[in-house]
Amino acid sequence: MNKTSVATIIISVLILFSCVPSNKTENQMSKKENEILTISGVVQSAEPGKDGYTAKIKADDGEIYFVTVSIPNLGDNSDKYRVFEKGETVSVKGEFWKLGNENRITVRDITE
Repeated sequence: MNKTSVATIIISVLILFSCVPSNKTENQMSKKENEILTISGVVQSAEPGKDGYTAKIKADDGEIYFVTVSIPNLGDNSDKYRVFEKGETVSVKGEFWKLGNENRITVRDITE
């Protein structure tokens, strides 16, 4: 093979792989720190904390989120405070942030 053929093959492979769609959902690709997100999913666990608890939720998009729920963080929505049960389907809204590789949400509203 000559150098032109090798270069053509390499360029073709690069173009092909750049056109392969990502398996990530739009929500997974667009998340930014402090962005307000609403997620729905199934509660995997709930661990008590200082002012409330942290629940591990497997969202409908397959992502895992650790959501912090407390009366102070709920503010005007504090009347919606409740402890999630394992296996329960819930929907929450709040600020997204990362702790290492973990997706975190400080819950400001329990919407379901």
